[in-house]
Amino acid sequence: MSSVVKVFLILVSVLAMHAAQSRDMRILALQEGGVACKNDLMNDMENISQIGPDGQEVAVASNFEWSDCNDGAVLMPLGEELIKSGLADRVIFLPVGVEGGGVEDWQDGGRAIEKLKLALTKANVNNTRFDYVFWQGNMVSADVAPNEYQQSISKVLKSVKLQTNADKFIISSSVNCQANDTLKKTTLRWDPLYNRFPGPDLQALGDDYRADHCNFNQRGYKKMAQLWVQSISEAETLSQRYQKESVLYYFKKKYKTLFN
Repeated sequence: MSSVVKVFLILVSVLAMHAAQSRDMRILALQEGGVACKNDLMNDMENISQIGPDGQEVAVASNFEWSDCNDGAVLMPLGEELIKSGLADRVIFLPVGVEGGGVEDWQDGGRAIEKLKLALTKANVNNTRFDYVFWQGNMVSADVAPNEYQQSISKVLKSVKLQTNADKFIISSSVNCQANDTLKKTTLRWDPLYNRFPGPDLQALGDDYRADHCNFNQRGYKKMAQLWVQSISEAETLSQRYQKESVLYYFKKKYKTLFN
């Protein structure tokens, strides 16, 4: 076996071993819009914590420190599912959001983006590296065109990348809370080249999963957690496939005669 092929197989094995390792998982969760606090579901849970006001990891307790009542009914079940699935031993969240905010609040000078900058500054003091950054759309203004909405999200993700260490970005479709039920999905292709991957299609969850036209019931929150875990697994698979193809392409190009 040629040395080139051996090197390639070693790289593939390292990638597979890294993906299989159980570990601490840190998630920066950005949520557009806000929903009512659900403090009854925010009790201390083993191996699930948050990054507090000083950048240190602390218990979740009754609320998330960097979000105006960010929906713990989503993130707490997600932490449980990640641990149960073996993808993580511990899950540490940093949810950032503002009550009732829209995508415009995540642009320069907006309420959410300023809070995000401060939160990341605190997290950076401890050299925090995020395995995933989630964007969960919640309320899409009727006057925002889909392409414009996508560009706004991209600006937020770029800002995060410039401010902190973050590996993969997973972006869900938007849950539309408009009365006319006009859906604006994230339609642009998210590129693994930039470690951006599609998240769950939350709008696809029907009435059985909803308390009303906008908010989910307990079954819905459980399903959402499972969909996020599925999206993480798919992102890992896509990322590994892209890296393998990129490595293979590099060796084919560099040592073309060996592959002919």
